[in-house]
Amino acid sequence: MTHDYSLIEPADAVQETPPALAIALIKLKIKYIAQLGNTIAEMDVLCPPPAPAVLTLESLLKLTRIAHKLAGSGKTFDLPSISDAGHALEIILAQAIEETDNNSLSPATQAKVKTATATLNKTCRLAISNIEPESLPEVVFPSPEKTVNQPVVLIATGSDMTTSGQLKEQLQYLGFKIQLVGNIASLAKHKGNAPPLVIIIVTSFSQKDTSAIQAYLKTRDALEASSPILYLASQNTFGMRLAAVRLRGDAFLALPVDHLQLIDKLGTLAERSRPYHYHVLIVDDDEMLATRYGIALEKAGMLVTILNDPKRALEIMDTAAIDLVLMDFDMPDCNGYELASMLRQMDNYIRLPILFLSAQPNLDSRLRHAHLGIDAFLSKPVTVEQLVQAVSGRAARSSVLHKFINEDSATGLLNHTRLKKELVLEISRSTRENSRFTYALLDIDHFKMVNDTFGHAMGDVVIKTLAHLLRQRLRLTDIIGRYGGEEFGVVLLNANAQQALRILQKIHMQFSSIIFTANKQEFNVTFSGGIAAFPTFSTDATLSLAADEALYKAKHRGRNQLVVASLNS
Repeated sequence: MTHDYSLIEPADAVQETPPALAIALIKLKIKYIAQLGNTIAEMDVLCPPPAPAVLTLESLLKLTRIAHKLAGSGKTFDLPSISDAGHALEIILAQAIEETDNNSLSPATQAKVKTATATLNKTCRLAISNIEPESLPEVVFPSPEKTVNQPVVLIATGSDMTTSGQLKEQLQYLGFKIQLVGNIASLAKHKGNAPPLVIIIVTSFSQKDTSAIQAYLKTRDALEASSPILYLASQNTFGMRLAAVRLRGDAFLALPVDHLQLIDKLGTLAERSRPYHYHVLIVDDDEMLATRYGIALEKAGMLVTILNDPKRALEIMDTAAIDLVLMDFDMPDCNGYELASMLRQMDNYIRLPILFLSAQPNLDSRLRHAHLGIDAFLSKPVTVEQLVQAVSGRAARSSVLHKFINEDSATGLLNHTRLKKELVLEISRSTRENSRFTYALLDIDHFKMVNDTFGHAMGDVVIKTLAHLLRQRLRLTDIIGRYGGEEFGVVLLNANAQQALRILQKIHMQFSSIIFTANKQEFNVTFSGGIAAFPTFSTDATLSLAADEALYKAKHRGRNQLVVASLNS
């Protein structure tokens, strides 16, 4: 039977609106206005309205900090009059400070300062008087974490349950949790605790299949779900590929499915379904502004660390994997230029994206700081949309470069160099926090024989299969790398040697159960491993040596086993 795929209309996507974000920002605005009372009191102390007291240089500098913060934050919270009044006072204060450097402050200049301060004071009081604390629901933004037990759903057309059954058996060995839904029409009625990592639809794109898929897509749009779809089609034709695209397919494979292709596609789609959460460090001495930026970025799916004291930036960055720094340019004690200069002098942060925020950016300052490799200079006030777009775009480009530099191209795991660096960082972190972890080296048994007997392409399949299994079975926080050739390195956080042994034994059992097929022959592959625990072995050199010696013992004892290193061995 032939099908007219041109009759399949492209499916439309539904745009998401974020009401929770709007509510959270309104609540923060109310809190910002409420705290203006403290600012008014501070201005009254520094520049008493009725008193003729002479303003000191110290008072002028403190008033400048207040005026600068309000100039930058007012418009951000939809209070432009506060920004305007703050900016006007900041200009007058700059003139007054310059005057005090040469002589005492003239009565005329002092009067200008008091008038501008009184105007800002009055503007803040007006904002407080207009506040309407609405009864808003509490908004909580959970930390993005790896979703556990997400099934890969396999869908059959009803007549091809054999294909779906075979796929289920293959993928279960690789660590996927599989659920068969039945025919495509049942997909729209499927309910689960979490969206599946990937949906596989086995189809010939008949009219019946197409109608059922379109019904499912409408249901998915209504639920705002976005699991990627892999179509397995009966033929590899232009018409079927076009149908898959029009039915919003993310990937397409023709039956019978090649084992290596299936692993690669599912790995890619699963990672897309479990998006990388960029870790952004916000450095801003204005707590309210930093919180506002943090809420917007967290709602966009990013991890956020807020730091109000720039002097702690290096300490934080040494203990966390930061993907981008968003910093205020004008900060006391250490300004943005100085902090960015420090970061660019350190090898680890040469390529780190840095975005400046400032209430008074100009072309001269941008050109002056271009040599630091600043990625963007954002002018306050910054809208939520502008902020998210600027941060996510630059973080994504940095992530691509990071992957190219730090990942093994064949498996997507960390490469040898990055794995060793991560081991050193983990020793440093665990020492500070008095925590523990375990380092393991795994080596595929008789791998040369696999290559010699079944070819290097099949050897690549075996390596990718183990890499995928490790990623599926270990936690998102664990560190996995390809040490070289058929050897892998794993760092299991907060696990002692016996806990690591139990976890790796399960993976060992699963891997040895996988049936590989090449040249019409079926075969199994095993691996051996050496395990060393921190702080029993307290340096990267002793950990690596202990794990390597334990691996050697496992090989010497007949392979296909795991050995734990001890100080006495």
